[in-house]
Amino acid sequence: LYVETYFNRKHDSDRILNILIGNRPTTIPPETQKNMKMAYVGMTRATHLVCFAIHKSRITQEQIDSLIDKWDIDHITDRQEMPF
Repeated sequence: LYVETYFNRKHDSDRILNILIGNRPTTIPPETQKNMKMAYVGMTRATHLVCFAIHKSRITQEQIDSLIDKWDIDHITDRQEMPF
């Protein structure tokens, strides 16, 4: 499970989400490079399942639409709805 974190006055999901979608900028700031390294380590160690948790306020419907072909996306809205 890779949960977004708040690092250096910004959420790492804000820095790396567009890169995960495939929109790689020509230059990558040092803070984003650090976030990408952390995400790489967290996501490449899994053997069966990778989950990336992002708060709904930091992802747009357009970004979700871009990811839907690559990721299974579940919306968790309330702890009471969880099956455990």
